Order: sequence, then C-alpha cells, then structure tokens
Amino acid sequence: MEGATQRKTEDSGPKSPRGSPKNKTDLSQEEMEKIEENRKKAKNAIKKKTQKNSLTNYGYHIVIGGFVLICVAALFSTFFGGTKKLSLIPVIDDVEITAYNQQDLSFTIGKNDFFEVKYALFTF
Repeated sequence: MEGATQRKTEDSGPKSPRGSPKNKTDLSQEEMEKIEENRKKAKNAIKKKTQKNSLTNYGYHIVIGGFVLICVAALFSTFFGGTKKLSLIPVIDDVEITAYNQQDLSFTIGKNDFFEVKYALFTF
C-alpha cells in the first residue's frame, strides 16, 4: 500500500450521542461552564418539583384548626352573647311581643291560644 495516500484524521476520542467528545479535557472552558450551569438548573428544577408546599404539609391541620376555631367562637357567643337566656323568657310574654312588633319587621307575632284549655272534660 505504498502508493495509496493515507489520510491523517484527527481523532479526539469516542463521541457521545450529541456529538460532543466524552473526554472532559477536550471541552473548552465555556462549554464546561454551560454544562455546570445546566446541571445546576436541572437540580433546582427537580428540587422545586419534589418540594411540598405548606398547604400539602399542613392541610389537615389547617382544616381541623378552622373547625375548632368556629366551634370555640360559637360556644363563646352562646355563653357570653347579649341575648336573654331562653330559660328566663316566659312562653307568652306581652312585653316581648309588643317590643318585637314595634320594630316594623316583615311580620308580627301575637299570643297563641292553642294550648289554652277552653272546655275541660274533667275538672280536678
């Protein structure tokens, strides 16, 4: 094979699928910085995707806390409210009826004679 010309090829080693050399020493400083920057971006993206937010960590705590807060507020308003106790209000109170009717609401209230005994079959 003396007469055949031999071509001299520059072989920089095996190539990766993307066409860049596998050997890190063959890369320029700029390419190395790009690779490191992309590596950092990928790590941050994975970290951000797998990181749970406070709502998923404390969701049940927030819901249960809200329920307890509503229950405490309801109990507080029941015991310390400004209304009269129902046990102290008579069933038919003329003063309460007139005070309610003077407020000019959409309906008025009056005495209920349903429970009054009109005709007694038996007298004791």
